[in-house]
Amino acid sequence: LSNDPSKQFLGFGKRLLDFNAYSVLYVDTERNLKDQYLYALQQIKYNAGYTLDNELPNFDFISLIDIPRDERFAALKEYLEYVRQKFNNHIFIVLDVITDCISNFNDPKESLKLIDLLNVMINRFNVSFLCIIHENPTDNSNKARGHLGTEIMNKASCQMQIGFEKDKGNNDTDLIKVKYLKTRIGKRPEPFYLQYSEEHRGLVIADPDFISDVVNCKKHKANLSDLMKYLGGVLTEPMERQELFNSLMIEFDCGVRTIEGRIKSITDNSEMILNQEAVECRLIKEYQNRKSYYSLIPASNELLEQKSE
Repeated sequence: LSNDPSKQFLGFGKRLLDFNAYSVLYVDTERNLKDQYLYALQQIKYNAGYTLDNELPNFDFISLIDIPRDERFAALKEYLEYVRQKFNNHIFIVLDVITDCISNFNDPKESLKLIDLLNVMINRFNVSFLCIIHENPTDNSNKARGHLGTEIMNKASCQMQIGFEKDKGNNDTDLIKVKYLKTRIGKRPEPFYLQYSEEHRGLVIADPDFISDVVNCKKHKANLSDLMKYLGGVLTEPMERQELFNSLMIEFDCGVRTIEGRIKSITDNSEMILNQEAVECRLIKEYQNRKSYYSLIPASNELLEQKSE
């Protein structure tokens, strides 16, 4: 796609030996056609080293915003049949965002049907999908939205998360962290950091000193408030101890002893944790099949048990 060898593409471009071996299809579902969608296309051209008047030789695009949600994937399938005649190489499809391709992203049947269609398209059209999906807005659990998000996370070959790092006051900083949550090929890569550059009018690899300032600040944090907020989002069902502790150590960049101490403090003091439904819960530890599991139990359930006794 690139017409400018100086463009680094955050390091990803270096891994492609020949850009001409790929074509890129940008599928948008949410930007308004008056200005947002046009601006996104202009930015793609600019970052690829082209002028606004240039035609990109291996790039195409489509907006599905005017198509009813329950008809969008059929429209995408029809469009792919068209672009497959236009391009004879591998097509990389950016689907932004995938939850807008079905009527209800919490419906298991709709979600599985969409994922099955994705797999059919991958095999039939020689394509790869980059599916963008938002996380649940009320938690820090790394959980993509709805049942569709759960299934996409299970089926994806690679899963990445992008978000702003927090400061001591739990406010967003200008540092953006890209974290690999999953990969089926090899060892999971280390996270990397980005920041917006006025000069480049886009994201660039973050300055090491800036990374150090923000990350070191967070390292000394990992306080109970942050841990409880994270637990409220991630513990939607019982989680085995090792899996939970690994998740906490990655999220807060600290050791197992720190996590053990924080968890002990939460359970010993019967701290209240708000779950995804904003219900006050307590963190409990149970044993199943010689393994320990942590889960959240609504405090109201405890009151009912006490009354029944």
